[in-house]
Amino acid sequence: MSVPLNYAFTIGRMNPPTSGHMDLIRLMMETVLDSLDSPPELRFQNTIFIILSHTVTSRAKPDYKNPLDCLNEKKMILNDFVIPKIKEDLISDITKKNEEGKITQEDAAAKIAAVSSLEVILICMDEYEGKHPIIRSILRGILHVTGDNTKLTLFIGQDRAGSYGFIKPILLGLEHPIEMVEYFMPRTKDSMSATKKRAMVVSQDRDEFNADMDIMGVPEELSGHIYGEIDDRLEAEKIRELGILCPIPFTETDPNCKKFLSLIKKVGIDIGDISEIHEKIKQSNPAFASAEEGSVSVDEVTQAFKGAPIDIARKGSPGGGGKRKTRRLKRLRKTRRSKKPKYSRKSRTRLS
Repeated sequence: MSVPLNYAFTIGRMNPPTSGHMDLIRLMMETVLDSLDSPPELRFQNTIFIILSHTVTSRAKPDYKNPLDCLNEKKMILNDFVIPKIKEDLISDITKKNEEGKITQEDAAAKIAAVSSLEVILICMDEYEGKHPIIRSILRGILHVTGDNTKLTLFIGQDRAGSYGFIKPILLGLEHPIEMVEYFMPRTKDSMSATKKRAMVVSQDRDEFNADMDIMGVPEELSGHIYGEIDDRLEAEKIRELGILCPIPFTETDPNCKKFLSLIKKVGIDIGDISEIHEKIKQSNPAFASAEEGSVSVDEVTQAFKGAPIDIARKGSPGGGGKRKTRRLKRLRKTRRSKKPKYSRKSRTRLS
């Protein structure tokens, strides 16, 4: 029996894609390229598969961990910018080694040709409807391409070890059994995650967000567009509004803090980071940077979110707070929500 052909693949949300995901994809590419001269049983095929989690978000039922559409937005960022940028960097590294005399001209040409021909296939779980989207994506998205004589190597972070153990027995139970092994990669403390990037949008760290997009080769104009889309679909303005009305130090007993905590958890932000995000939200709007606890009125919140300069009302001043402020805040939220443009669920194009 011939040696099974080994293919590298990974599974991830990547919503939004980050420089951390870029590092993962680069590591997969380097592992595949380094193995091409190895014996058949140790060699990877020159094709990588990336299974991206399905899109479940909508305006009627937002999923704060999946703000970007997979088929149109995540695929576009990865295919048009991230993967070409990685290949460009790899070719640059090979050229530099050749110039330094570390590899021959012939070896450099062969390696550059291998990088150029390396194929990365993106699979959205949306493409395969029904139960068990991961299994369906493997069976129809990968094995349909590779055939039955296949071995799969799953590249995942060390922190997700064991998360996909259910796949192995299913693949081994097929008519033509498929072996799957796992390749664990340590995640560095500074590695950019999608959760961190969503948190940047919530706390309005636009510069950090754009800096990470720049690392991935995404132009500034598109980066700004993606930032705006995530901000809108996370309903980040509502989260920030609650964060501003929640006093410092953060306390879960305050009603606004409770609502803020509930939404921020849905974004996927760790509990330990919530106080930091809360303070950033406060500091991101100069109008509230020096405000005293409980001193912010609804009118001032409205003005601040429109970017208008305001004077901070002190405790006891007209319009200071109490039940009237709560009622007015509810009316304000209802009015602002009703003014949002309507979109179709499929295309997300503006209808009015």
